[in-house]
Amino acid sequence: GPGSITASLPLRQNLTGDPVIVTNQNLTEAATLLAVERDGVPQAAAVFWSATATPETNQLALTAAGPMSYLRRRHIRQTLTYTTIDQYTIARGLVDYAQGVTAGDIRIDTSAATTSGITRDRTYDDYDRKNVGDAIEQLAAVNNGFTFRFTPTRTAGSVYGWNFDLAVAAGRSTEYEFELGSNASITSYRSDSTHLAATVDALGAGTGVDRITSTATAAASMLDKYPQLDRVAVHSDVTAAGTLADHAAFGVTRGSQPLEFVRLEVLPDR
Repeated sequence: GPGSITASLPLRQNLTGDPVIVTNQNLTEAATLLAVERDGVPQAAAVFWSATATPETNQLALTAAGPMSYLRRRHIRQTLTYTTIDQYTIARGLVDYAQGVTAGDIRIDTSAATTSGITRDRTYDDYDRKNVGDAIEQLAAVNNGFTFRFTPTRTAGSVYGWNFDLAVAAGRSTEYEFELGSNASITSYRSDSTHLAATVDALGAGTGVDRITSTATAAASMLDKYPQLDRVAVHSDVTAAGTLADHAAFGVTRGSQPLEFVRLEVLPDR
């Protein structure tokens, strides 16, 4: 989901000799980008959505969310058809569609030429008014799907934006290394077995006996460790049997073991 930025500024800026940093002209909801830098390098960037002024404490609280929050507020209004197209290309095409209309460009760069080697067939009919953000997320959330992120960028002219980066679903290696007690500490750990499932039924379009379904089951060895657990995933807008099978297979892959979440507090000076 989209990351977020919250920031607090003085409501009345008493900066002797300095210009007023924030005004009604340059702080416009949905049309302003907030960025966080460290040592001149963008760490995060987000679309500004709301502000809360508290005169008693002289505070102006700003709230922003990543570019996915914008794509989730856009809809496909013309039929888009992709036949045997690499899934990365489809994802970039959806972002390009959203940014290709008047006032639609929020500076997401989709020019990277990487491919996944996995092709898909997708049709987004204009009358469905499919949500762009949902379409990208659903395209990614199938067996042999992908992960994606929006990496903040800044040009020499201090114009901010994002690169649309995609990677295989197994994740990616980074240059970051966290060592407990040295540069990081654990603030919480959580395991979640909500998606644990040995059998997943994916339900597609249709009703009653005419509804298309696909079932995927985990390896028998999973039942040596866990009891039989079932999950039903509803994808009512899916009409292609192959796509539905990919959703069912993804559910079994994800449900093979509990998810683990570690929250770290990083010491930036180390």
